[in-house]
Amino acid sequence: MILSENIISVVHFMAFPGRQNTDSMLRGEPDERYLMNSLKIIADDPYFKGIEVTRIKDPALRKKAIDFLSKTGMTIFFGAQPVQLLNEEKYDPADISSINELERKNAVDRLKRALEEAYQFGAVSFAFISGRDQGPDVRETAKLALIRSIVELAEYSRSLAKEFKREPIRLVLEMFDRINDPRGRFANQLIGPTFEAIEVARRIRDEYEIPEFGLLYDLSHMYLLRNYYIRKKKVDIKIGEDENVQEIKNVVVEEEIEEPEAPVVLQYLMPYLVHVHIGNCVLDPNDPRYGDSHASFAYPGGAMKVRDVANFVKALHEMGYKGPIGFEIRPYDREGSVPVLQHAKAFFDDARTWQDVIYGIGGFKFATREYFPEWAFYRLTDIRINHPEIAIEEL
Repeated sequence: MILSENIISVVHFMAFPGRQNTDSMLRGEPDERYLMNSLKIIADDPYFKGIEVTRIKDPALRKKAIDFLSKTGMTIFFGAQPVQLLNEEKYDPADISSINELERKNAVDRLKRALEEAYQFGAVSFAFISGRDQGPDVRETAKLALIRSIVELAEYSRSLAKEFKREPIRLVLEMFDRINDPRGRFANQLIGPTFEAIEVARRIRDEYEIPEFGLLYDLSHMYLLRNYYIRKKKVDIKIGEDENVQEIKNVVVEEEIEEPEAPVVLQYLMPYLVHVHIGNCVLDPNDPRYGDSHASFAYPGGAMKVRDVANFVKALHEMGYKGPIGFEIRPYDREGSVPVLQHAKAFFDDARTWQDVIYGIGGFKFATREYFPEWAFYRLTDIRINHPEIAIEEL
């Protein structure tokens, strides 16, 4: 089974959002019994070797969670995304990419406080988001503000690492959609499309020498992300009318191309990709869970089918990705956390055991672009070898 050596983790605050799915975990205000039971459920499941946690406001309850997790041997990842997205302090939604210096510093200070918790947990990475896109007119200025913020965060992280006598935590920027939805069903973040994320990552690593920085790509955002580029092409144009027409050949024109992202972008991200999320989104505007809702893979309106996930994990495998893979799905309404996770495990295993089948022997050739689970692949091979008379040649 491919990706069997990767750490599979659960985004805890999403899979267990709080009693009756009320988002108390996302707010950092979980009920103690609910919190500890949910941590135990994940720790007792041998499928999961990692867990992604977020802030817990109550220091005493946080210590209980830290003490429990320290005995499990699980790899801990810290996610500050809920802190930023909930924005209880009502800072500028542009967050650490705000072009207002006071707002930017406030947002950085908030992440520094979350970073302190991450070190207390013994987390190996600290994930965050860029802040809301402020529009094309200030986008480049906002990117400079974002880079400055990440550099400041890295400096503070290194000081904490000395205090905790450990290596600096990995700083991970999660890439989100850039869809401006008035009803807030999308994140509309500055970062953003893959090629812009790569440029930010390159500058932080190369120009500012921060090797502990990397990017997080979420499968559920793939269909929501768009890359734009200018394509030049040569055309022939005609000027004038009737017998006065003049034809000019090979005129170079430019057109803006918008393309949705696909698994192929992973090969470009490879030098900077340090974490992956497997999640779901809903693309039907009339669906109540429309948007980046992290719906269960069993949800009928979900965009991600087994084939989509199979293509994604195949791309990860072919590029040699060794980093963690986190399940980011959540229950809604009367759904239960455990059934949603159980289905996600089966769904993911179906996806990573499907494989492209192309082989030929002698004058016989079998070719299909379909995927087969491993058991079907081996059964087909046995039939081809032991009963070649029933094999049908496809031309």
